[in-house]
Amino acid sequence: HEKMDGVIVNSSENFIVNGMPMNGPGDPKGGPAETCNCRCFSDHQTPVFTDKGWVKIGKIKVGDKVLTHKGRFKKVTKIINTSKYSGYFVKVWIDAFASERMKHIGLTEDHPVMTDKGWVRASELKKGDLIKGMGLPCRFCGKPALLSSKGFCSRSCHSKNNTKEQGSRPEHREIVSRKNKINIIKQYEIGDRDRFAVIKNARKALFKKYGPGGFLGSHRLSIQKDLETALIKKYGSMLGFMKVASWKGLTNVNNGHPREKEMASMLDRENRNFMFQFPVGRRRVDFYVPEEKLFIEVDDFVHHGRIADKDLERDIEILKEYPDHKIGHYVFDSKSRFAPKWEYRSLESLNHDGVFQPLFVRVKKVVSWKARRPRMVYNFSVEGDETYVVKGMIFHNCTIIPIFSEEETRVTSE
Repeated sequence: HEKMDGVIVNSSENFIVNGMPMNGPGDPKGGPAETCNCRCFSDHQTPVFTDKGWVKIGKIKVGDKVLTHKGRFKKVTKIINTSKYSGYFVKVWIDAFASERMKHIGLTEDHPVMTDKGWVRASELKKGDLIKGMGLPCRFCGKPALLSSKGFCSRSCHSKNNTKEQGSRPEHREIVSRKNKINIIKQYEIGDRDRFAVIKNARKALFKKYGPGGFLGSHRLSIQKDLETALIKKYGSMLGFMKVASWKGLTNVNNGHPREKEMASMLDRENRNFMFQFPVGRRRVDFYVPEEKLFIEVDDFVHHGRIADKDLERDIEILKEYPDHKIGHYVFDSKSRFAPKWEYRSLESLNHDGVFQPLFVRVKKVVSWKARRPRMVYNFSVEGDETYVVKGMIFHNCTIIPIFSEEETRVTSE
C-alpha cells in the first residue's frame, strides 16, 4: 500500500491505512497494492502455481487462487502490469532437479525474493544463497520436492522410480531377460563365466542359509502332507478349503467387487460417461469421469481408515498429474447397514492438511542487465499474504515488507 511505504510493522501488530485498522499486510480493506514500482516479472509466460495447476502470469485474472508462502491458496485481488519499464533486470539460475526452463527466472532488480535470511532484493542475490520454495512429497522417497520438479526431489529418486515402474511391466522384464540371456551366453563362450563354479557357489550359499538338505524345497513333501492334513481337518476336504478361501477372491478379481458394480450401475443410470480402472502413471483409479474432471475410488471403511496415509500419498501423486481435477472416495462399511458416504479431495483441500512443504534451493548463477527499450512487466496483488509461487520459488508483491518473528520464519531442512 503506497501510504505505508517505508513503514515497518510486525505481522501480529495492528496498523492503520487510510484511517482504517488492517488485518495483516495486504488486507483488502486498505486496497490492493496500487503501485508496484517495478517489482515485476519480465516474461508473460512465467508460470505461477494456482489451485488449477501452473498458469502463465500474463493470463492470471482477478479471482484466481494462487499458492502463497503459507502453503494456502488465496485470491488475486488486482492485476498490476507495467507497460513501460526500462530499468534493470536480474536473471537467476537455481540448482534443482527440474526441466531447464523451470531452473531460471527473469525479474526486475528490486523484486523481493524469500530466502533463508528473509526477504532479499533480486539484485542482492548471489551464488550460493538459498531461496525458499514450496514443494510436495517426492513420489519415491517422500521428502519435499520442488513444485516444478516433476514430482521428484532428485535425479536419483527419478531414476529409481523409473527402474521400479519398468520392472513392474512384463514386456520390459522380457526385454531385460532377453538381453541378460544373450550377455550370459556370451560370457560363457569367452570364458568369463565358469558354469561349474557358479553351481558350486550357489550350493554353498544354500547350505549356509538352510543347513542340511541345502534348500528349503528338500522338505517340501513332508510340509505338503502336513499342510493338507491340517486343511482337511479344518474344512472337511480340499474342495471345502477352495470354496471358502479361494473361489470368492478369484471371483472378485475376475468380475470386479460388488461395490464397484454398484458404482458402475449408478453412473450408467445418471448417464455419466466413465472409464473403468483408468491408469494414472503407475496407479489405476477405479473410475474416471472425464467431463467432470473427477476420479472415483470405491473404498471399504475399515480398509480406507487403516491405510489413510497411503491413500493421501496416492491422491497427491494422482492430483499432481491432474492438478485441476478432484478425487471422490465412495466409502462404505461392509460390516454395517449405514449408507456409503462421499469424501472429496483436490489440491486446494489437501493444502489445508499441510501437504505443501517448505524447502530451499541454492542459487547457481545471477546475471544483471539493463533493458534496451521499454517493455511490459507483470505482477499482481494477493489477498492477505501478498506472496505467490513462481517456478516453485516464493516471491513477494506488496510494497509493505512484513518483518516476521523468528518463530514464524523458522524452517527446518536437511
